[in-house]
Amino acid sequence: MLYLCIEFKTNYIMANYLDGMENGKHNSDNTEHVDNKPTFTISLTFTDIVAKNPLEAVNTIIEWLEDARTMIYDVTNELTGEKFTVDMAEDEENAVLPNNENPELIKKNLIADIQKIIGEFGSFTTADISADCDVSIPNVGNHIHLANHFYFDSANVEVYEDGGDNEIDSYLLHYYDMQIETLEEVLHYAQQWEAECLQDEDRQGVNQ
Repeated sequence: MLYLCIEFKTNYIMANYLDGMENGKHNSDNTEHVDNKPTFTISLTFTDIVAKNPLEAVNTIIEWLEDARTMIYDVTNELTGEKFTVDMAEDEENAVLPNNENPELIKKNLIADIQKIIGEFGSFTTADISADCDVSIPNVGNHIHLANHFYFDSANVEVYEDGGDNEIDSYLLHYYDMQIETLEEVLHYAQQWEAECLQDEDRQGVNQ
């Protein structure tokens, strides 16, 4: 049987307060003033625990916690909302990384990947990679918006009437103004463009 457990949460202020305790009494000399300290929510989640019952599942986790200093933790700054992943198996310099669940970070990384490819191999169109379709841009209204030419910072978008083949408008749309799902599709096409360019380079090398 599979069991889903466990989420641990702790608070930085409480941990700091307990550090200043001696024999159950608070020692103000050992504890800094905590008013300006940030608080953090720390989560450690285990899934797919094979066990006969919930108690056995928890006991399995308790055994695993002997290796707590090598586990990966999700940490959230409760004041700023920033999320981090802390890998205790890494050294201190590399242990803390921004959590990629942050939408702004996801978008930033997708754009960086797109720009890296276009920066090296140049702009491209959906025709260049023989794509089945252009990239659809979500919009309000009855018009259809399709991106078909991708530059370093933006894409060319053509506008069509719903059900029509005649282009009625076009504009440049910056990557930062695209949704994450759209950027993922653009990156997929960019990776196809990269692969085709590399294949062309290999063919040229063989023919030389």
